[in-house]
Amino acid sequence: MRKQDVVRLSGAERALLVTLIGRGAAPVRAQTHARILVQANRGEAGPEWTDGAISTALEVDPTTVARVRKRSVTEGLEAARQRQAPDRV
Repeated sequence: MRKQDVVRLSGAERALLVTLIGRGAAPVRAQTHARILVQANRGEAGPEWTDGAISTALEVDPTTVARVRKRSVTEGLEAARQRQAPDRV
């Protein structure tokens, strides 16, 4: 984990993600990204797992964890939850 990509969720943001995960109505990728953000949270109620621990627990590639973490810091929580469209010409 790079120092500039530290995820800090407020209580409301964390509650939103936990609700999204609990309902199970969102697309699987959005739920996975929400799980990544909840586990990577360094905020008040966050477990602050490492990228390796998150990737092992959720069975995703470590680069996916790093990418979601970076998007949440640079573009915001909503952008990190959604799938990024591929850059095709």
